[in-house]
Amino acid sequence: MLLHCSHYSNAKTQLTNALVKNNVGLWVGNAIRSNAPGRTAGRVTYPELDAPLRTDSSFHQRLQPEQHNNDKRRSIIENIIPDIVGDVCLDYMHVVCIGEYKKLLNRRAFGKFDNIRFSRTNITAISNYRIGICMYIPSNFVRKTRPLEELPRSKATELRLYLLYICPAAYRPFLSRKRFQHLMLLHVAIKILVNKDRCREFASYADSLLRLFVKTSVELYGFPFYFF
Repeated sequence: MLLHCSHYSNAKTQLTNALVKNNVGLWVGNAIRSNAPGRTAGRVTYPELDAPLRTDSSFHQRLQPEQHNNDKRRSIIENIIPDIVGDVCLDYMHVVCIGEYKKLLNRRAFGKFDNIRFSRTNITAISNYRIGICMYIPSNFVRKTRPLEELPRSKATELRLYLLYICPAAYRPFLSRKRFQHLMLLHVAIKILVNKDRCREFASYADSLLRLFVKTSVELYGFPFYFF
């Protein structure tokens, strides 16, 4: 059931809210995954990369009381889902495409700081590139590329196209070597994980890339960008 509902953020939120206090608290972690508390830096972040993971057993035993409802209510969902922790999926559509990747592009296109934000000239050049390749994108991609200025209105399918196929060519001329390599960490890791065969063989490598992506994010974009 959760495998199906995981593709609908609101539905999954309603289900998990019946199991924990909420999905953004300091002790909730990543969708009931980690035992480490969050930290506040203008927003809740989870900087601990090697925190002990929750298990179905520890969840049912309420070993972390800060995570659960104060009145000790138990949801009937706990009797339906075989593995509360393992069966609640973190879908990459919300976590990566319209989450981390969109946030990264927003910081580059519309951020407050000049040393991070693309110049107006660069935004125009990137937009022209996106528009120019539109005619070469095959019909099996539902949405075509749009100017970078349209980023706030971009859908997950567009962001997936940008992340998996277009970003290496589109952004390389406009990023420093270190920032481009940082973007490629996310690009390569997700390319591995969305492919069933590559994921089986290189999952641990993708994990190491994502961990390095998170660590480097703090150096390049500041602590509030930190989320894992």
